[in-house]
Amino acid sequence: MSLSRAKILSTLGHGKLELSLAYALPGASWFPAYDARLRSEKRQVRLDAFGLVRNATGEDWNGIALTLSTARPGLGGAAPEIAPWYVDVSQPIAYGIVSDRMNSIDRKMERAKSALAAAPASMSAAAYDAAPAVQEVDATFAAAEVASAATSASFKIATPVTLASDNTPQRVPLGGADLAAVLRYQATPKLQETAFLAAAVTNTGDLPFLGGALNVFLDDTFVATSRLATTMPGEKFTLQLGADEGIALKRKIVARYTEDTGFTTRSRRTTYDILLTITNNKRSSERIVLTDALPVARDEKIVVKLLAPAERDFLKPEDAAAETPRAGIARDAEGRLTWCLDLKAGEKRELAMKFSIEHPSSLAVSGVD
Repeated sequence: MSLSRAKILSTLGHGKLELSLAYALPGASWFPAYDARLRSEKRQVRLDAFGLVRNATGEDWNGIALTLSTARPGLGGAAPEIAPWYVDVSQPIAYGIVSDRMNSIDRKMERAKSALAAAPASMSAAAYDAAPAVQEVDATFAAAEVASAATSASFKIATPVTLASDNTPQRVPLGGADLAAVLRYQATPKLQETAFLAAAVTNTGDLPFLGGALNVFLDDTFVATSRLATTMPGEKFTLQLGADEGIALKRKIVARYTEDTGFTTRSRRTTYDILLTITNNKRSSERIVLTDALPVARDEKIVVKLLAPAERDFLKPEDAAAETPRAGIARDAEGRLTWCLDLKAGEKRELAMKFSIEHPSSLAVSGVD
């Protein structure tokens, strides 16, 4: 089925006429993508934004002035109205077939018209994941001219762009920004004696970073492919930058012993004595966040006691819940212990973790190593 529309133009005299046509086509879409490069010496992230553009309109674009918009005409201009929700007595099921061919054809016509009038402005991330490999457009890397409206933003690409109608995602530059980064190392030595670098970055611009694919680099080394969630102005996002051997970790079970206690009511107590050792071999002071697990009892007959660190050493709840917590120890409801440490260059720190698990001797208990 094809749809067409014609309009007759007439003139009252002779002369040259310059005619400009504007029309909408389905099959054109774009999706944001980013390259994030941490400059470790400067503690700064360079975030470059790109548009992954796909042309499947049937028309090749040769040297066009390309503008990408975040507007979504397919959603319409107003919020949908909700229909009443009725609850009624169940009615017997009627069996049979009713044919309404004319109304069915009319509905198909309306759906076809709607599809043509509301061409998609963007596509899902899953669609791009399944699409062919991204191709680079021959365009000079220059910041796109950004225009912001009440409900959308547009990016006017600085140089002419050529895109074939082959449905292949192609990347055009939108611009970039240098953003300050707050670095910290995260580690869970019980599972892996490795520290992983993370950078907390704030969107200091006037426009949001739209959600999209993210390539992460540490200096000039590619680290990983991730995704950037939509980040509004003033909000933070975190870049995961991989393992760093400059922070040395060691977790050792110094002692584990079991003893039976009590005279009339016999109990069994198992005590764990654990030592965590952290060494900052880097040339700069670094913040390191370590997490370990304290057992959580699921039966009132089982009692878990934390012997070290002491309760007085824990941060206050409001300090532990702060967006940027100060150095100290925190404990959550699921038994996770978190140490937030600031280590100078070359500094070594030892942390003691000791706890006991006690239960009736006659009670079979799972989860005790």
